[in-house]
Amino acid sequence: MELFLQRPDTNTLTQALDTLFVLARTSLNLKSVQTYVPAYDFLAQAVTLLDFDDVAELASDSEQEVRANFVRCTSANFHNLASLLCQGELYGHAVRFLMQGCDLGERALRMHCRQGPANQEEAWVILAQQLYRRWELLGACYTKVGDRKVRCV
Repeated sequence: MELFLQRPDTNTLTQALDTLFVLARTSLNLKSVQTYVPAYDFLAQAVTLLDFDDVAELASDSEQEVRANFVRCTSANFHNLASLLCQGELYGHAVRFLMQGCDLGERALRMHCRQGPANQEEAWVILAQQLYRRWELLGACYTKVGDRKVRCV
């Protein structure tokens, strides 16, 4: 029996991502360090669902834009949980979430910009204008935990 990796349709992917976002948000308890990894893992699972680089070139422009929007939403969820951790002064734990949130935000913008500058919905404009703040918050977290080494990409 042959197994084929099939891209989920938009509705299925939307439902799966929404479920993972809710699970991540509701499983995080700032008072319990044991909840940080499961919350992160739910969001990491969302990234795994979106990682279809081998078939991305075959997708239509509208499919690519939908996928870019999913990456943008996943990025926002990483950032939101990181912000909660920062508000609780749990800077070291926020770093992992922020790194993913920043990287995915940039990835989403690159994917979106490939579709051309004509589509300038408010969500994309806000991400483009606010992404630097995510990087600043990541830098502030590193400073708070004493890690001042330059991150090599």
